[in-house]
Formats: sequence, structure tokens, C-alpha cells
Amino acid sequence: MIRAVFGDALLDPATGEVMREAVVIIENGRVTKSGKRNGATVPRDAERIDAAGLTLLPGLIDCHVHLTNLGEGLDFARELTTPPTLELMRAVRAAKRTLEAGFTAVRDAAGSPAGVRMAIDAGYFPGPRMFVTVSALS
Repeated sequence: MIRAVFGDALLDPATGEVMREAVVIIENGRVTKSGKRNGATVPRDAERIDAAGLTLLPGLIDCHVHLTNLGEGLDFARELTTPPTLELMRAVRAAKRTLEAGFTAVRDAAGSPAGVRMAIDAGYFPGPRMFVTVSALS
């Protein structure tokens, strides 16, 4: 599948510059081209996505998350009394929210079972690319 995303601006992290009236071409889930809208060759069969008013930027990476505790703080008493299946559901919800916030990759420094990563990779639910430590990383 090919997609062409048309935005008002594109942030280039390599240069720090912002390009106006930009397009990003995505083929099979990977960015293959980006540039000025008026100079780009967009494949005929591409799905066209209008991102007018928005700035396009690469996915963000968070190197220290705890998806089972996202936004709730560390509560060891809760962790000892909460069923593992509920902790799993917290991680699923947090993975989806993390992706929606623009983070396409995370390193979970403790808490999330490796099964969350495996389920995301298998397409069971949306989430960022995960690097999971399983045991606490300190």
C-alpha cells in the first residue's frame, strides 16, 4: 500500500529545518520519499491523506517508559494486589495512547510483559515498536 501525506510543513530532523507545503510518501509502512509538494512525484495509486494545517515529523522515541504505570506513578501496593491480566490491559491501553501521542518506539524499563510487544508485532492492537527489559532496568 502506498500513501501520500500532504501537510503544511515537514520537520527535517537531520537539518532542523522546516519545509513548507510538504509531502511524505509511505510505501508498505516505510517512508520512502519526502519533499516539496509541487516537486514530488506521487504514485497514481497512492492513497492521498490531507494533513492541511499540520506539521509532519518523524516518529518520536521514548527511552524510559513503564506502560503498566503510564501516568499513574509507581504504587507498589497496587502492583502487589492487582491481577496480572489487569496490568496487561493497562499496558495495552498505554501502548495505544503512546502511539497516538507520536511515539513510534519505546523502551519499557520494567513492568510490561514481553507479550505486549509480541501482540503489537502480530497486529492484535496498535502500539509503538517496543524494546522490553521485562526485569527492572536501573
